Amino acid sequence: MKIELSQIDKIEFEKLLKIKDDNIEISDLLLSSFQYTDFIDVDDLKTRVLNGESEEDAIKKIILEAFEVNDKKFKTQFLSQVSIKKCIPSNYLNAYAKILSDVKISFGNYKLKTITYEPYQLFALDDIDVESDYKEVSRAGYFDQKFTYPALFEGKDLWMSLNPNEITTMDNSIKSAKGNVLVLGLGMGYITYMMSQKSNVKTITVVEKNKENIKLFKKFLLPKFENKTKIRIVNDDAISYIVRNNKFDYIYADLWFNPEDGLEYYLRLNKIELENDIEIDYWLETSLKQMKRRYLIELIKEQLEGVGPEAYQSEEELPDRIFKILYKETKDLTIKNIKDIRKLLA
Repeated sequence: MKIELSQIDKIEFEKLLKIKDDNIEISDLLLSSFQYTDFIDVDDLKTRVLNGESEEDAIKKIILEAFEVNDKKFKTQFLSQVSIKKCIPSNYLNAYAKILSDVKISFGNYKLKTITYEPYQLFALDDIDVESDYKEVSRAGYFDQKFTYPALFEGKDLWMSLNPNEITTMDNSIKSAKGNVLVLGLGMGYITYMMSQKSNVKTITVVEKNKENIKLFKKFLLPKFENKTKIRIVNDDAISYIVRNNKFDYIYADLWFNPEDGLEYYLRLNKIELENDIEIDYWLETSLKQMKRRYLIELIKEQLEGVGPEAYQSEEELPDRIFKILYKETKDLTIKNIKDIRKLLA
């Protein structure tokens, strides 16, 4: 990457770098509050609301006070870049949640259990929003009563679950599915079930690498599907499969637990999209794009500092692999001004 920025453009880039760092600090602070089941003192919250604060603003201020944040500018940023919503339990008790509540799964080392959100326990609710200046708005939720949802455990480790975040973030993709559908990643089968319920969805091909997951799904869950004849499960590597088979009316990818571990898949699938002139819909796509921007901004910073190509050869850790991919993609680019940077980040 050849960078030829003027001093003014360098100042503008420093602003982007600061926004990136602030985004990380704000999201990390919010994530820290998710670790506690009794983070919100309900009496304190009620008092603040009686004194004229909205419940959402009161909760955000409680977070700032709990973590002893004193910087006024950061407080203002946190209040504007975090959205907190009270959730209604009935919105998440859909047909598939009913199936999971009626089935008992004990298969090898896998068991279906439940996880409970305590009243006012905060959790990630939806994908982020990104404003025009790349500021992230993180969206959290809570219930004012206990809420229990199904989760599949492998031994003591949580493997996957049907929590409010999963339901909320998959809603638009379910609405978009049509015709012959390809789903990369089986999970607990939630999105496959919801898509199969649609009259305009003819077939669903699900690609899953984990044989035990397929066996579990076919034994306990698929028999409960009203439209099971629409569904075909393929045991294969998702990336390999889509290179060979990509002529579908709608393609959906969910091969990751979160944007951090999903970014490498996302970049590889992006390349396949371009090479095959296809379109893929991704779980948490806004977060994945923003995660890519974070890496690109850091890469530009390192290039301005004179970091050489030898720094981008390692594949030992996930961040190393991401930087290697992005360095390779951008090494022949010439960046002349801030407009070129924004074009790269688009």
